[in-house]
Amino acid sequence: MRKYLVIASCLCLGIFCGLVQQTEAMPSPAWVSVNRTGNIWTDKILLGSIANISCADTERRQELINMSLGTISRPGDKKVLTDYVLRLLIDSSKVNVQNVKWQIPAQVTVTRLSQTVTGKEILQVAENKMAALVKKNGEKRVWKIVPVAEPKDVLLSPGKVTYAVEIPYGIKYEFPTMVYVKMLVKGKEEANVLCRLQLHTYDKVVVSAAYIKANQVITAQDVRLENRDLGVMESNYVNNLDAVIGKVLRYPLEPGKIVRKNALAKVVLVRMGDFVHINAQKGTVVVQTDGVAMGTGGKDDYIRVKNTVTGKIINARIVKPHEVVVDV
Repeated sequence: MRKYLVIASCLCLGIFCGLVQQTEAMPSPAWVSVNRTGNIWTDKILLGSIANISCADTERRQELINMSLGTISRPGDKKVLTDYVLRLLIDSSKVNVQNVKWQIPAQVTVTRLSQTVTGKEILQVAENKMAALVKKNGEKRVWKIVPVAEPKDVLLSPGKVTYAVEIPYGIKYEFPTMVYVKMLVKGKEEANVLCRLQLHTYDKVVVSAAYIKANQVITAQDVRLENRDLGVMESNYVNNLDAVIGKVLRYPLEPGKIVRKNALAKVVLVRMGDFVHINAQKGTVVVQTDGVAMGTGGKDDYIRVKNTVTGKIINARIVKPHEVVVDV
């Protein structure tokens, strides 16, 4: 009989200890009332952002507030969670949800808060950066920056926006300059927008006043100065009439067209194979002889000339048709 009493006592003690341990392990009670709508500031959906939570244990309440229920990747986007999905997310979290009384609606709409940076604002930031670089490069002509297109508006997370602007390939004249505008919120990059900006320069340039034939010697009546938008030209133009008059064009030019540097050529005074007079002077001594041109050129060009008397080949400067000078 005593044996059975001992066994019964042990069983009762075990049950009592188990009840005590279970009571000690049970977390503090909590009440969670989920709202029908909620807003989040970052990409993470936390229980505290969509629900009212009550609990005497502050640590447990904070743990419930920080319960992760998924993400919304882009600012301004929305996500609808049904009660079934929400319960699955709650159960799959690592938070202890024992002793919690839930009040969950049929569905919850969560919105990620945002702020808008307009395309016009982005463009202004890009233009300011490019303008500063144009000035730094020493551009002396009149110029302006024209956008190829205005970028679209960008949605960012709430917070102070800062910009980091890069022009990795430098300022371009012949085609649009690429300007990258990075937008950061609280130091974190959230968007990178490409702006394409065309630099236009304005200057006085030489243009044709009349039709000019190829190889026609240009006179003062053939050209004039005009203030022009140079478009994609950086420096392939002439802004001095004296640099054009007396030269020829490699191709014909219609009236009102810009005279380009690479279209100009000197008038040919000596051609290869021509007989030329060679003049050489040293002090008061002047020597004249005859020779044969071994090259073609215009005034002040140097060509090789063969002296027909001595047979020597020398370098000589063209001064007029069929006449060269040896600089001694």
